[in-house]
Amino acid sequence: MFVARYNLATALLALFWNVAPFQAFAAAEQPLWQITVMPKLVDIPYYDQVKRGVMAADAEIEAVSVHWVGPARNLADRQLALLEQELSLGPDLIAVAANEPVAIGNFFRTAEQLGIIPISWDGDASYRQFFVNLVDYQLFANTLVDRLVALVPPGSKISIITTSFESPNQARWLQEIKKRLYLSHPDLEIDDIQAAGESELQAYRIASDYLTQKKPPNAIIALGVPNLPGAARAIEHLSMSGRVYLLGNSTLDLIQPFIERGTVQLALSWNPEDHGYLVVYSALRILQGKVAAGIPFQAGRLGTIIPSKDDKSLQVSLPLLILDKQYLSNTGVLEP
Repeated sequence: MFVARYNLATALLALFWNVAPFQAFAAAEQPLWQITVMPKLVDIPYYDQVKRGVMAADAEIEAVSVHWVGPARNLADRQLALLEQELSLGPDLIAVAANEPVAIGNFFRTAEQLGIIPISWDGDASYRQFFVNLVDYQLFANTLVDRLVALVPPGSKISIITTSFESPNQARWLQEIKKRLYLSHPDLEIDDIQAAGESELQAYRIASDYLTQKKPPNAIIALGVPNLPGAARAIEHLSMSGRVYLLGNSTLDLIQPFIERGTVQLALSWNPEDHGYLVVYSALRILQGKVAAGIPFQAGRLGTIIPSKDDKSLQVSLPLLILDKQYLSNTGVLEP
């Protein structure tokens, strides 16, 4: 949707100088699109990093103006209340990291009827025109499970900590993890799955419960950026490093010390700033009508991005980073 920012003051000034308005103020006629970007929640370190990428892209692109807004808790009803307010501002595109796919998908249908382009990022929605994914779901799960299988003995018991059962990306990760385990490694058992929200403290408590069972699991998978360090602290507090394997996803700044000490065997990651940056550049190309399956588009410092078709529309994703001792050694963080 093209929105020209042109007002009466511009026209009057142009008449004063006796030139056509569009000649005197061509710059004012440049397309300026309003974009709303909403995370699952605000004021946590992870989404602060994402926001930096969003604002960096906003600063680079003169054709867009970005409004970053989100709830204090990762709940769909909190997102919906804020999104209703955003409708009154008349954005050209809304990008949401969905806390619950159906509720946000229904909102997207309403927004689309009002001429607003709906896209999802991070957490997918049941309906959208485009998805800026974190990393490929299947690649994420297969990498995690294959590394786990190489560590644990046959017949091992695995416990899982997730953020939420409603969060779309967490649900898909769990689905793909189960599929990989059940089809390729049926001797391994998922003993329990519990949700910790986005809380390092709650993940610590859940992991502590797992570890103090009469028969603790052989491994814990902790999904969610703050949940992996929370589980790692529980393992170290109970002096169980080396006895229980720990894998999951997080960011390097949070998990590096635990990898160095051998408490965490593997952390999958991506660049959060790049994710926010890609959301804004994807929005720009969509508004310009330059997005199609298999057709590359330029995304600033990220270079060429190629969208692919999925079961709803189109999507793009970030490269998967594998954080372990080898990664730390290769990047010079850890001495070999």
